[in-house]
Amino acid sequence: YSFCTLLNSINKMTTAEERKATSEDYYFDPNARFSAHETLIKDRVRQQAYSGSIWFNKDQFKGKTVLIVGCGLGLLAMQAAKEGGAKVVIGLDTSKIVEKAREVAEENNLGDVCTFVQGDLTDGKTDLPIGDGAVDIIICEWVGHLLVNDSIIKQLIAARDRYLNKNDGTIIPNSASLHLTSCADRQYKQRSLNYWDNVYGFRMLPMKKLVLECPIVSAVSPHQIISTTATLITLDAMTMTEDDVNFTVPYRVSSTSNHSEIHYFIMHVTLYFKKTGWEGFTMYTSPSNTVTNYQQTCFALQEDLPVNKHDMIEGEVTFKPEKEKCKISIKVNLDTKVHKTSYVQDFEFC
Repeated sequence: YSFCTLLNSINKMTTAEERKATSEDYYFDPNARFSAHETLIKDRVRQQAYSGSIWFNKDQFKGKTVLIVGCGLGLLAMQAAKEGGAKVVIGLDTSKIVEKAREVAEENNLGDVCTFVQGDLTDGKTDLPIGDGAVDIIICEWVGHLLVNDSIIKQLIAARDRYLNKNDGTIIPNSASLHLTSCADRQYKQRSLNYWDNVYGFRMLPMKKLVLECPIVSAVSPHQIISTTATLITLDAMTMTEDDVNFTVPYRVSSTSNHSEIHYFIMHVTLYFKKTGWEGFTMYTSPSNTVTNYQQTCFALQEDLPVNKHDMIEGEVTFKPEKEKCKISIKVNLDTKVHKTSYVQDFEFC
């Protein structure tokens, strides 16, 4: 099957219930829009990492029971069945998109292997059609733009603790890291702030505050990076708990440029698909790598930081994920002959 076949199948299949659906249905269930899944499938770097973990580890999948948490359109479920040779594949998603996944699997003659369930394992009401501890492999894209901001982490933990084989079960990806670096982009920052001075003849100055409170997801040019990179935290999918997504960690980066200014802190993630005996993969999302759906997350600093080469910028980063957003506080310390400052800036990432 091809990507075009997959999309054509989705476009052709419309149930009576879906024909009655209104914009409200899709507003409150945005993951039911196939465009959201199309974007992910078209991300070749992401798809190669997940698909490669199946294709190059067929011996690990053959005859196994596989659970896809956050299955979406079911592409990975079908790959686990057809290319990996899994005996049983269960796709789980909170969205009605599972209806399409089920139909697509049937069209590709994989309906006897792939089963799809709509539900939320954290609500205490959803059960999967397998026994506890019966899953050999869980595939779950549990990593958000900021590593811990995706609510699916709770789903993964619930699935792992109840259904994963405690002896030799595996989670893909098995771990991930969050990194921090900095960039110079005065022009973009000023344009973002100054835009609100005159919006079709109206002043919207309160919006300037939001520019400094709301991180944006964007592709940053590697030429704009002017510091080293610090790894903030690494989470292991096999052992992490819900408490681990709330953390405060120190950071320390060194300027790599003379006579420059830091205007943004940049965060990005690295995903690891590695286990002893498996063919391993690493998915990088830094500015120096191929752009992915993750891109990078940019934090506009309330105070520009003038730096020279080897100047140290240090502080702390605090994460407090909530249901609809993630609260982040960044403490900034800079003490050089040119500039001295220390402050805490709060952000909300939705």
